[in-house]
Amino acid sequence: MPGLTNETRNWRWTWAATLSLPAGIALAWTAWPSSPPSNEAGVVTIADSSPQPAAPVNPPPIARHPPLTPQRNSELADENQYLVTREARDRAWAGRSETRLLAFMRGLAHVDARSLTARCTTSLCEVSGLAEEDSGGSMNPAWEVLERDTASASLQAEGLERNATTFGTGRVREAFVIYYRRMAAPT
Repeated sequence: MPGLTNETRNWRWTWAATLSLPAGIALAWTAWPSSPPSNEAGVVTIADSSPQPAAPVNPPPIARHPPLTPQRNSELADENQYLVTREARDRAWAGRSETRLLAFMRGLAHVDARSLTARCTTSLCEVSGLAEEDSGGSMNPAWEVLERDTASASLQAEGLERNATTFGTGRVREAFVIYYRRMAAPT
């Protein structure tokens, strides 16, 4: 190149080598295989297995509701609590059902009528309140009344089926929550 001194040319070569050498090393590093190629590359081995049993032609009918065990009841209560907060409200049905449930619950022994609340959505109702202990300080009579009487035939005639209960919470031993499902399909 005319007009450039040898010193300038040497600096250009030095800078070009300084920049090119690391770029070349980085390119070689990423292109170099990390492990030696396998001689079984692309080979698929199919293992022998015993044949799967055929599905039954007529499976047994599924029970409408699995039996309520304490674990199952707890799962239902959690699911129902979620639905009550998320599901849309059918104003006509929910209003009637709340009134009916509150009237029914006020008639039960060992229930503090002032603490009762009912909240219904489209397919579900939640009734909560406080139970009253007996003279000996036991909650058992209250829980027995709530367990027995809240599955009433009169509520079923109104289209409400009890499907989960919680008696006594971790914070308040007198608290209860009962969930009812709408038996008739929403219209």
